[in-house]
Amino acid sequence: MYKMKRILKRAIACLLAVLMLAGEAPMQKVLAAEVESQTEQQENVTKETEQQTAVQQAETEQEQQDKTDVQLDTEQPEDANDVQLDAEQPEDANDVQLDTEQPEDANDVQVGTGQPEETTGIQVEVPLLNYVYVDKNRVEIGNTQNIVLSVGDDTTVIESAKLYVQNKDGEQCTLEASEIDGNAILFAENYQDENQTGVYTLYSYEITVDGIVYTQVLSETGVDVSYGVNCDVESTPDAQLVDEDTVESDMDVVSFDEDGNQTSEDSIASAIENQQQEQSEDGITRSTYGSNGNIVVVLDPGHGGSDPGASGNGLREKDLTLKIAQYAKQELEKYAGVTVYLTRSSDSYVGLKDRATYAKSVNADIFVSLHINSNKSASPNGAEIYYPNRNYNASIGETGKQLASQIIKQLTALGIKNRGIKEEEQCKDPDEEYMYPDGSHGDYHSVIRNCKKEGIPAILVEHAFISNASDASNYLSSDEKLKKLGVADAQGIAEYYNLKQGFQINGINFQDKNNSVEISAQCSDTKGVQYRYLYYDFATQCWGVISEWTTESKVEWQPKAGNYWVQVAAVDSNGNGTTKTVSYTANKNYTGYYLNLNGMCYIMRDKGIDVGVAYDSNASDVKFKWQAYNLDKQEWSLVADWTGSNWVTWKPEQGNFWLYVEAMTPDGETKNTIMCFASQKDYAHHTLNLNGMCYNIYEDRIDVGIAYDSDDSNVSFKWEAYNLDTKQWNLVADWTGSNWVSWYPDKGNYWMHVTARTSDGVTKEYTICFNAARNYNHKYITINGICSVNDKAAINLGVSYNTNDTSPAFRWQIYDLSTSTWSTLTDWTGSNWVSWYPGSGNYWVYVEARTSDGTVESHCIAYQVTARYEIMGTTSTNISQMVAYYNANNAYPEFYASSDAPTIEAFCQIYLEECQAEGLKAEVAFCQAMLETGFLRYGGDVQINQYNFAGLGATGNGAPGNSFGSVREGIRAQVQHLKAYASTAGLNQPCVDSRFQYVRRGTAPYVEWLGIQENPYGKGWATAKNYGYNIVNLYMAKLFRY
Repeated sequence: MYKMKRILKRAIACLLAVLMLAGEAPMQKVLAAEVESQTEQQENVTKETEQQTAVQQAETEQEQQDKTDVQLDTEQPEDANDVQLDAEQPEDANDVQLDTEQPEDANDVQVGTGQPEETTGIQVEVPLLNYVYVDKNRVEIGNTQNIVLSVGDDTTVIESAKLYVQNKDGEQCTLEASEIDGNAILFAENYQDENQTGVYTLYSYEITVDGIVYTQVLSETGVDVSYGVNCDVESTPDAQLVDEDTVESDMDVVSFDEDGNQTSEDSIASAIENQQQEQSEDGITRSTYGSNGNIVVVLDPGHGGSDPGASGNGLREKDLTLKIAQYAKQELEKYAGVTVYLTRSSDSYVGLKDRATYAKSVNADIFVSLHINSNKSASPNGAEIYYPNRNYNASIGETGKQLASQIIKQLTALGIKNRGIKEEEQCKDPDEEYMYPDGSHGDYHSVIRNCKKEGIPAILVEHAFISNASDASNYLSSDEKLKKLGVADAQGIAEYYNLKQGFQINGINFQDKNNSVEISAQCSDTKGVQYRYLYYDFATQCWGVISEWTTESKVEWQPKAGNYWVQVAAVDSNGNGTTKTVSYTANKNYTGYYLNLNGMCYIMRDKGIDVGVAYDSNASDVKFKWQAYNLDKQEWSLVADWTGSNWVTWKPEQGNFWLYVEAMTPDGETKNTIMCFASQKDYAHHTLNLNGMCYNIYEDRIDVGIAYDSDDSNVSFKWEAYNLDTKQWNLVADWTGSNWVSWYPDKGNYWMHVTARTSDGVTKEYTICFNAARNYNHKYITINGICSVNDKAAINLGVSYNTNDTSPAFRWQIYDLSTSTWSTLTDWTGSNWVSWYPGSGNYWVYVEARTSDGTVESHCIAYQVTARYEIMGTTSTNISQMVAYYNANNAYPEFYASSDAPTIEAFCQIYLEECQAEGLKAEVAFCQAMLETGFLRYGGDVQINQYNFAGLGATGNGAPGNSFGSVREGIRAQVQHLKAYASTAGLNQPCVDSRFQYVRRGTAPYVEWLGIQENPYGKGWATAKNYGYNIVNLYMAKLFRY
């Protein structure tokens, strides 16, 4: 058992060390049963290797056996796994005689060698499986699954290894070993294709030891391990094949604390758990990402851009959440091992789904959405946090709950009332968008629901109530107070993840630069930092220097192909030092020119055969020489002398060839390869094939074309038509370079014939039968329709037409249905547009089009001219209609409770009275106010306490505009200003509109003309496009529905 203990201790130490350095935590492992050998083993060598990584010391013990490493005995041992050698040695010490009979124990492997019968043979012991380790239960597309197997004992040296995994359909795929260290094997498989989604089971492995291949089906050892790619799989991570009591009592597993010190655990499970998480005194489970790796936090400032969120007490939610998020980010970035992103960094609109998608794109570990609460009542106050419910992925909900607990604790420490952390309600909408993949109902909040679908824990923090005066004053009214909220959020996140402030190396990156590898280190602080770069070569088992102390965070390295540890030491300007070590595999040599030819390929072209050779080299100017050997003529020919291209166009005769290529680097390194090739045709002459004729029928002609293929770029064509009615041939086009021709036949039946010819005289012909339905010898014109464009007071009429005439003419006439009279807008003219200035009514619009040779077409449409909506006149709405319309869009603000319009009914009554007093339609003024104030929500430059309902004097750039003393005075000023535009009559009440005198009277009698862009005089209320039309179409039209 002690032997097994040493194997596990060393393998798990290396494994955990690598995973800690890579920022990963183990997820799944299976131990295989231990088999003790009868061979006595002596521990006599202990080596210490110092590494400046999370692993400070790994103990290795080496067993020494006799040179044969077997037992010499003539009797069969009790354990069939023991290796027995025949008492008689072969004459040649290098020969090994293996018995040809099958051993009794299936674990023994016997290979027949055809030796004489008197040779009793030897049985070879099968190296037994010690443990299987699977890194992740679930692997996302784009990520790598790491699997480690330990087979045999300390004396086992594995030369090669393969792992076979099987999907649910029984299909197997092979994983080649990525790294082998003694009897430990690493298989690393990267999944990039969505088609690889599914559950995979470890089926068997194959290893080669001393030239002998051993295969083991894992299920026969009791190992049953599966993992999911892009999907979940149920598993038993702590399943053990050995007797639990035996393992617990005798197993010693190495793990590492957060400072990199080596410790001993009673079981692998406890070692892994201690690396994954720690329990605090307050009972909150905290992740140790902050000490062992890097976490990614996405902060989501709620609302933004066109979505202001809640407002109250002179504040807007979108402004507050952005500042809180920026302060939280600033605070979090003081900690090591964390990267922070914002879903928006300015006053911009970001869709709810886009926020979750962004979090997925940066591989977020958590998503924190920041908001400010609001209520119709001004009483509610305090902070509350929503976390995911237990539907679909309960672990995400638990993570959110623990994180929410830490943040609410920090917020309430500021004095905010604790309204608690709250599990999300279920969204009852059965639409697929609101459901989870397992059919359960989604979380209520979109960002929490969509993040959960992406596998990201998300919470929503409501910091305080913007509608509560006390909360607004105490926590939201200044940048200093908002900063405290942001810092509290950050401290809650840091507390949950056990983040530490200090100087650290957050990551080491590698980039292939062709002739070198660029290594770059990212530190938590970059000011005045000095770096030293070292490497450990597994092949030579030696450390080397990449760069001594330097202020450069990037260095160039030229390693040989192989496996390495790369260690970066860093010291900041205060003398604080840190190191980080990661593994690196160089897949090629960077120390000089190398060259490999990987095979030839070819592409059959019309004019020849493109042949290429695949190669890899670190030389940028490899040269190639191409030759062909004609096996029929037994002759060599030069295809291309030394050229810089690894592709060549080859034009062989018909026959059989060897195609030979030689490649050479600048320093003379050469490689060559050859392939056999049969050329099925002669590429010395032009080819020509006619594949069919097609045609397009137009109003004035018929275009006919011939499809062809040829290796000649100078094919010419002759077109002829045979009239079956007159029995005559007619030349359509003599030899031309175009395979298309325009044909103008008389009505009748034809053969259409084409002859094609290459430049070296190869000809082909093609004929079709064709019926010309009409003559194509006259000009034509067709009318497609009439359109109209309203331009202020005029209506512009246009006719769409097709013709082959360059000078058609048009005549426009109008028939007034009310007077039964015709009038001519314009006589025959060359323009297909005309301006019309009608009154309201119903009309026929009639247009004629004529070609220069007299062909005439006409078109007529019915047209109704409706009157524009006048501002002055009798009101068409009433109080109940206005009240119903308003209530459907917003609640009446409590602000007006103490005003002269304490209810919406009173508010609408004032509008009706003031409009009647000036002879103005109340629906116009009321709907304009709803447009300007957003149904009394305000939120722009004008504030609710100004009683300014139409933005009077608010010219932009923060100008608040006019203020009035009451609701009635504000409404009266708006009505008087409207009357100034709509009429030249005097006011019936004293003027309260200070801007009345600046209006050019009577320039906008219609609502549609209130927009300056639509006003024929260039005057109006607002510059926004379609301002007046929006009042009519988007507000008044809806008002009249109630």
